[in-house]
Amino acid sequence: MLEQLRSAGDNLRAAWDDYLHAYSAAQNISIPRNPSHPKASPEFYRQLDTELTFLSSCEAKMQEIKVAINRARHYSMGLAPIHSLPSEILSRTFQFVLAQRCDLHKLSSDNTYYPRYPDKLAHVCSLWRQVAISCCSLWCHIDLSPYEPRYVGLLDRAQTYATRAGKLPIELHVAESIYDLSKKVQTDYDDLYEFISSISNRVEALNSFIDTHFWEFHRSVFGKLLPCQHPKLLKLVLRSQYNFNTFIHAEDFNGDQPNAPYEGFALNITNNQIEDSFAPLTVLHLQGLFPLWSSVAYHGLVDLRLLSTDVYWSTIKEAELISILKSSPGLRILHFGLRISDPTPGTEQISLVHFQDLRVVKLFPDFGGSGACPTSVLRLLAPGSKPLWLSFDGSYISESTSIAVLEKFLSRSRVGRFYTCSIFPPISMFLRHSAHLEYVVFESYDLSLRKKVSPTWLQADGIASLPRLQSLHFTSSTLLEEDLHSLLAFCPNGIVLYSCQVGRTEGSAYVQLNEKELSDIFPTVRSSDHPPYPLENPTANWDLLD
Repeated sequence: MLEQLRSAGDNLRAAWDDYLHAYSAAQNISIPRNPSHPKASPEFYRQLDTELTFLSSCEAKMQEIKVAINRARHYSMGLAPIHSLPSEILSRTFQFVLAQRCDLHKLSSDNTYYPRYPDKLAHVCSLWRQVAISCCSLWCHIDLSPYEPRYVGLLDRAQTYATRAGKLPIELHVAESIYDLSKKVQTDYDDLYEFISSISNRVEALNSFIDTHFWEFHRSVFGKLLPCQHPKLLKLVLRSQYNFNTFIHAEDFNGDQPNAPYEGFALNITNNQIEDSFAPLTVLHLQGLFPLWSSVAYHGLVDLRLLSTDVYWSTIKEAELISILKSSPGLRILHFGLRISDPTPGTEQISLVHFQDLRVVKLFPDFGGSGACPTSVLRLLAPGSKPLWLSFDGSYISESTSIAVLEKFLSRSRVGRFYTCSIFPPISMFLRHSAHLEYVVFESYDLSLRKKVSPTWLQADGIASLPRLQSLHFTSSTLLEEDLHSLLAFCPNGIVLYSCQVGRTEGSAYVQLNEKELSDIFPTVRSSDHPPYPLENPTANWDLLD
């Protein structure tokens, strides 16, 4: 093929040179300077006209050749114009972009806009419209809201999406806006209820954000979805802004959940219907609103997230939590932010729950306000041999028992990544368990926190025989020069500062080091404003397991 291309190019260039030479000489005939020379024949002029017509047509042919050569060049380099991609690749590209969050509940009350991503693809050009509409998976996420002015537009769009999704499972997102409390609600939701009933046997994921108290709208939505004859619900996400210790149950249920306001989230369906709907679940994300702790919803999960609201702690007995954890031995992701009551007395042996596939544990000590620390859940966990990523989100807490619990957890786990902005254990602790640690991340450490953290945090006594950390990151932090010197004892060559300040105290003033001073004093310390993870949420990608 290559020889053929070279030969064609050589022949074209040679022929083009001959052609140029011949017709350049023709002007000497067509413009006689000596009257004694004979005039050119009519055939000569007809030939010139023929060539002019040919040259005009060559412009289009040359453009075609350029396009073909450029296309071949791009393909050979792995590049191609997006409109030239096969429909299958184009639709796959659309799906990659689709992974963005819609955050419908964060739209302001005066904002009639709502996420329209797939719609935009269908209005770029006829090709994109054809590809987008024929790609059923682009239309599986459906948003609904009970409030005007978005109610009608979202419902109309939902009906279109449900049709375009074909027979694929649907992810249903029903959300109030946190800004919509003063907005007008619909007086008639019959059209919405009818639509939900029509797709109930296709809903594979339900995401509901409840900003107010549980009212008839929510009761009806759940009542239409849950009593499905062939439940397919695999993922349930329930987030509450104000409700806490609140449980979903049947109106006629007589349970023993302590202090549960059953009248608030009672559904006009049977407990068996609720349990049958929850039985297929594998992913459960809950904040302030929960199925009963005894529910089958907590069985066979791979992803479990139990959180309190921003204002109040939700509470679970340790025995109930142990029962829930034992019901999902294949758990891979655990987020936890509840207050644990009635813990096992210190004199009794704790029954560990074993998880061979556990990969991510995130703890949220500041959910529900101050006065409680959910880190005691670590007492119950016995991860398997796979690397585990552990994080402490929220704000600083001071609790010595948390450090002791963490030390024991590290000793029976293979922690590969550690992130914290709320608990600051002695860094020497990580040296004792550094065999599998890829990196340790401390966020939001500042001078005010320095006064609260235990002096043992940077104590380097007795570490001479211990291995050093491979990588130690600080993000959005303020460090003293003397502290950074101390940190080098724990991690001589892997300290990285992201959006941090380093300085010294001169009297009562804090004097920041400039970039050159920092580099001269600490040549092995790297500084950058571009971390390899989202600075606003360094652990955001941890939950994206293969």
